[in-house]
Amino acid sequence: MVLRTPPAPARFGTTHPVPARSRTRSFVGSGAVFSAILLVVTVAMVVPGGNAPEVQAGVGDAGVWVTSAADSAVGRVNTDIAELNVAVPLRDARSQLVQSGRTVIVVDPLGGTATRVDPATARPAGSVTLPLRAHELTIVGPDALLTSPGGGTTDGSSDADSDGRVWSIPLAAFDHHGSPPQPSLLVDLGRGGVLATTPAGGAIAVSPATSELLRAEPGTSLDDAPRTSVSLPNAQAPLQLVATTTGWAVLEPTAVTLVVPTGSIDLTPFAASSAGGLALQDAADPRPTSPQGSRPDPRATPDAADSADSVLVASDTSLLEIDVATANVSVLSSGHGGTPVRPVVTGGCAFAAWSDGTSWQRCEGDPPEGVAGVFPGLAASDRPVFRSNDGRVVLNDPVSGRVWVPQIGGGAGGEPQGAAPLNRPIANWTELLDGGAPRAAAPFDGGPPEPAVGPVEATGPVRTISRRVEAPRPPSDETAPGPSSPPTSQAGVTQPPEIVEPPAIPPPATAPPTTPTTPTTPDQPAALPPVSSAVTASLAGSTGAATLAWAPFDGRGSAVRGYFVQSLGAGVTTAEAPCTVSPSGAVTPPRGGQVVDVGTWTSGSVDGIDQPGVSYGFIVWGYNLAGCSASDVATVTPLAAPAAVTAVIGSMVETGTDYDYRLTSVTPSAARYEVQRQDAVAGPVGPIADVPLAGSPVVPRAETGGSFGEVYSFRIRACNAENDGSACGPWRVEVAPEASLTFAPADLSYSTETGAWSWTSLPQNGPLPAKVRCSALSDSSMSAIVSQTSCQLERSVSPDDAWLKVTVDGRTLRFQGDGRIL
Repeated sequence: MVLRTPPAPARFGTTHPVPARSRTRSFVGSGAVFSAILLVVTVAMVVPGGNAPEVQAGVGDAGVWVTSAADSAVGRVNTDIAELNVAVPLRDARSQLVQSGRTVIVVDPLGGTATRVDPATARPAGSVTLPLRAHELTIVGPDALLTSPGGGTTDGSSDADSDGRVWSIPLAAFDHHGSPPQPSLLVDLGRGGVLATTPAGGAIAVSPATSELLRAEPGTSLDDAPRTSVSLPNAQAPLQLVATTTGWAVLEPTAVTLVVPTGSIDLTPFAASSAGGLALQDAADPRPTSPQGSRPDPRATPDAADSADSVLVASDTSLLEIDVATANVSVLSSGHGGTPVRPVVTGGCAFAAWSDGTSWQRCEGDPPEGVAGVFPGLAASDRPVFRSNDGRVVLNDPVSGRVWVPQIGGGAGGEPQGAAPLNRPIANWTELLDGGAPRAAAPFDGGPPEPAVGPVEATGPVRTISRRVEAPRPPSDETAPGPSSPPTSQAGVTQPPEIVEPPAIPPPATAPPTTPTTPTTPDQPAALPPVSSAVTASLAGSTGAATLAWAPFDGRGSAVRGYFVQSLGAGVTTAEAPCTVSPSGAVTPPRGGQVVDVGTWTSGSVDGIDQPGVSYGFIVWGYNLAGCSASDVATVTPLAAPAAVTAVIGSMVETGTDYDYRLTSVTPSAARYEVQRQDAVAGPVGPIADVPLAGSPVVPRAETGGSFGEVYSFRIRACNAENDGSACGPWRVEVAPEASLTFAPADLSYSTETGAWSWTSLPQNGPLPAKVRCSALSDSSMSAIVSQTSCQLERSVSPDDAWLKVTVDGRTLRFQGDGRIL
């Protein structure tokens, strides 16, 4: 028997509950504890009121959402016909996309906001703010889990410099319009932590800081999840994580090592070079379920491809399939070149791709070795990703926006068995965003348009395509009169382009007859302007931006046509001139300060809110055909920066298998503190870590990075909370009293069969060497033979009797054969 002993004080492969740093609970799949602050909508699109057409979407609608930084937009691909049929412009081309079934969220890392998009209308459905440095989001059941950059991402990869904290937000918070509650920390994975989803719809996470893996299936709280000790390689690159039905795998690409429940697997023989990198199978969205009362979704039952306890790993030359239970490695495909894309397994099929344009897929009925193909037009400089939703998959280059559809119809059985993948390219962003698509004519005299085949639906800059033959629209004199001129553009006002919306087109002539109804009266000039609603103002101190959110104004029988957000300036509470509407319908924005036209969105943001102690006023204006109405003035006041740090209390302590400096208290008290590593020669280096220090001691070296074997030096400052302006006081430099040390040999294990301890390398502590000795508790005089990678006892003893002592710089730590630390 070989017992794997990880650096953490527990046996390899066993699970045991360990208290998390935060006891705030978020139950995966059973509820939520955090409602986020309503914030600016980060997807900028203008959609008219009235009877705008809807894009019917949902489970089984063949929709996979994609992104295009080149077009600064997100869009939806209909995989049944391989067509991009919805495009939504964005304010920030760097926004990220997260999707799971009917839930589609756009995350703006720089603005610190996340916005849910209603797939049925391609309109915003609510927005939340992100905690400081929490810029990535993963949808887990009814919740969204937020993490710092790389500290658990939507694709199950990590940034080695992430601080690893995880927050929970119920998806219901995106519809919240009341007083926003404060964020609550769920769990801290430490620097380089990774988060991903499980096939059952739960969450899985790995913490390099504690060498532990957490798995919370639906109904289990992530901070109460069992923790499994794992032996991870030293992460020089972001980790990748994926869960199988019962197992898991963690990949450190540059180390060319895959860690599975049974141990570590060296993948060097299968990669041309570590520089090319490895790509571990990505976590796909959970299997779809049928809506209540509907016919069962044939994709709702897991099949062999999705439920197998094996994972795919793509190297720069090959595709590997690895059984996580037995660690067996099989080569499925070879002869590839370039950078691999993270493979994905969903909908009964598995997909892989490389930057040389080659592809691979395997569906039910395909040969075991799969089927090879080519993505036409894929360039070596592209960095595409697979995007999946409800068992359907596309390949998307998020920079250029190009999309390839591997299978028309999606899911298993979309193509004949053994047929080469279609990999059909589509790129009709311009057709949708610039209005170049053919469409039914929209005459201004109210006459009927000609019958048309092709796109017939459009809603402002949000354009949709529906491939169907439309019957002629009967003549009608009840069309709503439009404004005689477009809204006036004032200096300093950001206004999206106006697009004339065509008259509505009835269902096809072959549709069954319906009961006649009274014609709908078009939007007529109202007698009164809208009635305003309360406005909530929040401050995102890290960006100097204030965000406002409000419930839709009451149009008093006439649709509210749009809103303006007006920042009055520091110390100002009145506008220079109000918003007005002319008899012809032209709108003049208000004057004074900064004005932003947000269309029909019910949130917006303005920047320049950066003077501590100064009150800033804001007004939201809403307008219909009768005129404009102003909300009450909402204000925010950034707090002055905290005073300088005057005292720091900490000490050297043993933390697991390390000896490190732990920070316990700081004066003065502050909402949070920022810490950065201080190099004796180069000064401040590395990332700035955010440290709450709310009754929880912190090891700053673990947050900021730093080598063992040297005295840790850092600088620290007190800061305000994010929603109070995030201002910080001056820095103070501190130095630990002793050098930080680590004692755990890499891949340490004890064998009861041979009585030998083994490891791959001794702990690295710079110039300080490590010395090793082993013996037995029952016989301390037992002799042993020590080498660079082993310590052989003269005879075998039980795991609870064997011990190994590591000495560094005069300090020692003893490991017991059963995984404990003595």
